[in-house]
Amino acid sequence: MTAIEADVVIPPLPLTERGFGLHLGGTLKRGERLVYGSSALIVQREIKDVNKCSINPQHAYKVNVAKYSPNGEWICSGDDGGQCVVWAHESFVVKNEIEVGKRVLDVAWSGDQQKIFAVGAGKDDKGKVFPWNSNNKLGEISGASKSYITCDFKPNRPFKAIAGSEDFGVYFYGGTPMRFASFDKTHKNYVNCVRYSPDGAYYISVGSDKQILVFEGKEGKKIACN
Repeated sequence: MTAIEADVVIPPLPLTERGFGLHLGGTLKRGERLVYGSSALIVQREIKDVNKCSINPQHAYKVNVAKYSPNGEWICSGDDGGQCVVWAHESFVVKNEIEVGKRVLDVAWSGDQQKIFAVGAGKDDKGKVFPWNSNNKLGEISGASKSYITCDFKPNRPFKAIAGSEDFGVYFYGGTPMRFASFDKTHKNYVNCVRYSPDGAYYISVGSDKQILVFEGKEGKKIACN
C-alpha cells in the first residue's frame, strides 16, 4: 500500500463580517509573512509562496485579529471571547493571556515592543493597554460610548495611542500611564480603521461614511479631511 503524504497545505482565507473591516497583520522580519484569523484558527503564510504556512489552533472562539511584534518574533491575537494571547510565531509557546472586554476586534504593539493596546466590545473594559508579558493595566482607556473597532500605537517616543469607535469618534490617548487626551467626532458613521504613519508624524482614520481624516501625530489635532 502506498502511503499518502501531504504535498502542499492550502490555508483557509480570513472570514469577513458584514459592516466591519478586516485587520491583517504582516511583517518583513525573518521573511515576508501575513497573519490573520480564520474561524478559531490563526494562519501565518508567506507572501511570495502563499502555500507555505502554519496554522495555530490556540483560540476557542473566532479570531478577529492577529498582529506581529515589531521584531516579527511574537504574535498577539484576539478573539470573540474577549481573549488576547501573546505567543511565539514559530514554536506557538504562549507568553501571555489577558481578557479584554467581551470581544477583541483590534490590537497594536508599541514601537519598543513592551506594550500592547487591545480594543473591542464590552460594557466597561472594552480597551486595555498592558505589558506584552504580564496582565498589568497601563492606564485607563475611556471616552467612547460604544464599542471600539480599531486602534494603533504611535511607533516612536513619546508613545501615544489612538482608537476608533462605533460611536463615530476618533480617540487620542497619551501619558504614562496612558489616559484619555482628546477626541474628534467628524465622522458620521463607524470609524473602521486608524493607523499611524511609519514616522509617527501623522495618523489617519477611515470610516463607513467614506471620509478620510488626517491628524497630527503628537497632539492629535485634525489637519485635513477628505
